Amino acid sequence: MPEVSVVIPVFNGATFVSRAIESVLRQTLPDLELVVVDDGSTDETPSVVQAFTDPRIRYIRQTNQGPSVARNTGIRATTAPWVAFLDGDDYWLPTKLEAQLARARAMPQAGLVYAGGTYRDMSGAVIADMPATVEGDLLPQLLLDNCLAGSTSSAMVRRDVLNKIGLFDESMSCCEDWELWLRVANATQIAKVEERLVCIVNRPGSLNKRARDVRNVSLDMLKTAFATYGAPHSHLRRRALWNVYRSSAMTHQTHGDTGKATRDILRAISYCPHILPTYWSLFRIVTAPLMSRS
Repeated sequence: MPEVSVVIPVFNGATFVSRAIESVLRQTLPDLELVVVDDGSTDETPSVVQAFTDPRIRYIRQTNQGPSVARNTGIRATTAPWVAFLDGDDYWLPTKLEAQLARARAMPQAGLVYAGGTYRDMSGAVIADMPATVEGDLLPQLLLDNCLAGSTSSAMVRRDVLNKIGLFDESMSCCEDWELWLRVANATQIAKVEERLVCIVNRPGSLNKRARDVRNVSLDMLKTAFATYGAPHSHLRRRALWNVYRSSAMTHQTHGDTGKATRDILRAISYCPHILPTYWSLFRIVTAPLMSRS
């Protein structure tokens, strides 16, 4: 049995999935299996994936049902005690899995290990650093924000934990990784690898640009969490909602939608009026159109 099962979901990824697959095959940990789940691609993805002849690769094709369903299909088709996830447009540095397994052995109580990473543009240039900064009992931090650097493409989860808590929520249009990490953190410890071993690619049309969807799904997810396993941390609820609205406002501002940005930053202030830097954010949002005309 391999030590790690790797699951890559892909949809119309003919132009980028080869890099993801190659980054798995080049891992210094050779004892792995890779399942690529094609979520109903209509481009050349099938031929690109099937051109690889490495016996560790398996290709599964399904009708288009979304990344959560594709990841769950991959999980169910694999056998290793650890499951690692890699989005089809991201890639890993060669020592990623080896470093994670070493950390898992050093911290056996951890059911999830994640690594630091970098945020890159389509050319591969680094545009942001994503350090892995926290580990241990992370439920309080995760209720406030998705604090796992690199999120889905960074995480490696123990299969027995997934068997206990369930897989990705297939009803969610986004944030399904954050929702799963919350349930993982409620059940087990989380460990970190500080090296930047994950490369997250900012591709046009990525989910992180859908500010309204992310905001609304996050609000529903947190409502459920605080009503159930997160209830002992109910004192964090207002700060968590502040962060959802603040993040949405910043995304709207980045895309030039001053009205939506103003609305969301005001909602953030209503939840935590004592956080003074939020007022500075409001000032910047409101004055940005004036500054651009000067």
